[in-house]
Formats: sequence, structure tokens, C-alpha cells
Amino acid sequence: MPKHNKQIPFGDVLKALLDEDTPFSPTLTHRFSDLETEDMDHLKKVWGKVPVWRRQSLMVDIEELGERDFTLSFENFCLFALNDDDPKIREFAIRSLWDYDNRDAMRQFIDMLENDPVIEVKAAAALGLGKFVYLGEIEEIPEETFKEIEDLLLNTYNNSKSLIIRRRALEALGFSSRKEVAKHINTAINTDSVEWKSTALFAMGRSADERWIPQINAMLTNDNNEIRYQAARAAGELEAKVCTPELVNLLDDDDKEISLAAIWSLSQIGGEGIQEILEKYLEEAKTDDEAEFLESALDNLEFTNSTSLFSLLDYSAEGDDLDEWEDELFDFDEDDED
Repeated sequence: MPKHNKQIPFGDVLKALLDEDTPFSPTLTHRFSDLETEDMDHLKKVWGKVPVWRRQSLMVDIEELGERDFTLSFENFCLFALNDDDPKIREFAIRSLWDYDNRDAMRQFIDMLENDPVIEVKAAAALGLGKFVYLGEIEEIPEETFKEIEDLLLNTYNNSKSLIIRRRALEALGFSSRKEVAKHINTAINTDSVEWKSTALFAMGRSADERWIPQINAMLTNDNNEIRYQAARAAGELEAKVCTPELVNLLDDDDKEISLAAIWSLSQIGGEGIQEILEKYLEEAKTDDEAEFLESALDNLEFTNSTSLFSLLDYSAEGDDLDEWEDELFDFDEDDED
């Protein structure tokens, strides 16, 4: 059994990182979680001596590990990596900070969107600000700061010469309830551009706005894989029950990413018969990764259905007809509207 990461001296980790001739052990990657001040000071002294390719590889590993293990926190390390000379590392750091509500990161994202010389980094910073648009909508950051971020993103969408930066700005604004955002999303979905349609669907999924459900449902049968993928994700985010039949059809899509997106969205929507369908696919899973994903989806489905049931009972307690709401919750009808 490997040592617990905190039992490994950080000096040993840094020596391994500097040793170009020896693969860097994945076990050591855990050691970058919850870095203390002394460890950070040592890291800063040697970081520039680590080859760029190895720094990039470490950032990829940290991003993947952070997504798999929520007990780990790479926040301090990624805040440090935001200032790296290599643009790819700055991108990785932005993405890895999504799960943290760090106000220092917010300020750096603003600065990077406005001043970073690399388009891809500016685009990543724009998307990263989406987290703070969401926090503004739920009143977790000051209103003045929230407005500053929305205004910056809207200005970026309206005036940037870069397609990818404009798209990421609109995707970040998906969380925003400002009227002009809905107008921009509608414009994007009605273009002939696959890129803009995909961006519109991404933003729709973040919007918590049911007005988009008919358009999302229509895009689930689009010929383009990226559009079907984004439509499948958006349907789940909006818990669009009317999309269930098409999502079930997508379970056998030739594109594996689309079928996985459909599985997860069905777990977010819930309803009668979905558990049996997912259990059938679990029995037929061809790899351990597929089986693990389906087990996670079934866990999420259980949470979705139990949450819906509690909401139903709360509603009934206020004097409404329980039988009527049970029919809506548990009996799926293809003609139902969400």
C-alpha cells in the first residue's frame, strides 16, 4: 500500500518532479493537495526548473484527480499556477479552479480576460467567470461585483474579435437572468453555425429557464454530434421530462460521449422506467469505466427521484391533491410538456 500523501516529505516530491529521466509517480500527485505555506515556498523556488512538458502533465493529472476525488483540494497550487509563463498551464489552472469559490481567482480571471496575451487563456478565463455569474445570481457575491462581471462578459461578447472568446463569454453568461443574455442565446441557436448552436445549448442548460426546452428537444435529433451532445446535457440540466424519449434513443448513439451524456441526463430527470433502463445497460457494460459511470448515474437517479418525491409531499401538505401529483411524477407520457 502506498503511503498516505501527507507522510511523503514534500522535498522528495520536488526531487521526483525535477528528475526528467524517471516517470513521475501518480501517487505523488496527491501531495499537491492542501499545500501549506512552507511547501508552497519550496515549490516556487524550483517550479521554473521543472520542464514545461512535465508541468503540463502534472496539471492534467491534477485536473483529472480533482474531478475524481472531492476530498482533495488543489486550490492553493492552482492559484499559483495561474501565473505560470506557459499558457497551457494557465488554462489548466483556470479549469481546475472551477470547484472553488475563491475571490482571488475571480479577480485573476477578470485580469486574464482583459489582459492575457493568449486567446485560449482569455477564453478559459471568460468561461471560468461563469462560476461567479452563478454565485451572483444566488446572491453569494456583492451585487456590485456581480454587475462588473456581467458587464465585462457582455462587453466581451459584443466586441471581441475572437470567435472562441465570444462563445465562452456567452456560455459563462448562461447563468445570468439579464434579458439581453436570453436575446443573445436565441440569436446563437438560430444561426447556421454549429459552433454557435453548441454554445447556445450550453448556455441554455445553465439558464434554469424552461422556455428553451422545445428547442433543446428538437436538437436531440440533429445530424451533428456536437449539437446532439450539448442538447443531451442541456436537457438534463433543465430536468426536461419531455426530452426523455429522445434521450432514451440516444443511449445507443454511435458517439459514446453522446450516449454517456444521455445516461446522466436521464438520471437528472428521473421518472418511471428509467431505473430499469439504466440497470439493463449496467448489466451489458463492456468495461469497468462504463459500469462505474452507470452505477454513479443510478445513485444520482435515486437522489433525483427521492428529491422529487419530497417536493411532491411538501406540495401535497399545502392542500393539493396528492394523487394528481403522483400521476405526474411517476407516469411518463410522451405527450407531456415539461
